[in-house]
Amino acid sequence: MRKEVIMSFQNDVPIVQKVYDFYKELYSIIEKMPKKDKYTLGVKLQKTTLDLIELLIGASYSDKENKTKYLAEANIKLDLLKLLVRLAQDIKALPTTKYLKLEEKLQEIGRMLGGWIKSVK
Repeated sequence: MRKEVIMSFQNDVPIVQKVYDFYKELYSIIEKMPKKDKYTLGVKLQKTTLDLIELLIGASYSDKENKTKYLAEANIKLDLLKLLVRLAQDIKALPTTKYLKLEEKLQEIGRMLGGWIKSVK
């Protein structure tokens, strides 16, 4: 029953499913990061992604005024996430192939978030 509720919610808010999938991929990549990076940058990447999911869910349950605030905060988290992923690649904690895959997903999430923000205004 619980899984059905979660899946139903994710279908109602497609961007949540995209970020959820991004997190699953990120998690498997972080598992293979060097230890020195896994427990610093890796943890920050995970926390930022989970914060993004929380903000998107908050936005989905909010009225228009609060939705705008949640989405603005989500946009900031997404920008931070992009920066952290790029940093991970620059310091060689993330292979280029994995970086490109994650970056592609982040671009798609960004387009979806931008569309949602535009529709609320």
